Amino acid sequence: KERADGTRNPLQTLPLTEKIQAEKFDAVFGGGRRDEEKARAKERVFSLRDEFSQWDPRRQRPELWNLYNGRHAPGEHVRVFPLSNWT
Repeated sequence: KERADGTRNPLQTLPLTEKIQAEKFDAVFGGGRRDEEKARAKERVFSLRDEFSQWDPRRQRPELWNLYNGRHAPGEHVRVFPLSNWT
């Protein structure tokens, strides 16, 4: 069941963030699609997350003609949603 803040499982967030930081992952793959829910509509295929695993829509890079920029600063990572545009 989804909570009022839009989080379905808040218990996943902290362990996922801790694992990403511990293993120093550059990218993490997800299976979300933009048409599934309103909150994902702003999500990009390559979604930049800061060192606290937070997502800021203003910091997202343009994705023109299926060209993606996976560069990130130390401590940051990219969440990759390859099914994002698939409907």
